[in-house]
Amino acid sequence: MLNNLLKDMMNSISSQGVSFLLPQNLPRDILHVMLDEAEAIDDDCTEVTPSSMLFIAILHLAIGTPLTNNTEVKIKQDDLMIYFGMYITTLRMEEMKRCGRIMIPNNSLPTTSNIFDMKRKIEFTDLSGEI
Repeated sequence: MLNNLLKDMMNSISSQGVSFLLPQNLPRDILHVMLDEAEAIDDDCTEVTPSSMLFIAILHLAIGTPLTNNTEVKIKQDDLMIYFGMYITTLRMEEMKRCGRIMIPNNSLPTTSNIFDMKRKIEFTDLSGEI
């Protein structure tokens, strides 16, 4: 199943561009795989073998174009760790939005040009009373 999802993701990136990887554009099944990978990273879980969907998404978004076999990617390790944290945060917020726990106005949704911008402000409304 994961291999099929990874193939679907790669095909969607090729046909739709890297904007497919914005959390608000991800299909539920791919979003959940990425959230599971994020949870495994957080828990330092060695029993789970990530499918690398999260890593692949971050690389594509970082360079802003679909990767090809000959694409060279240079990202500082510190920047990569920041990108992981920022992307995982936006994935979790998207899941909360889809579950009806928060509302995020359209102007606060990430774009391909600002998803890793440390100065980007994210506005949301707590609909659950839990935050």
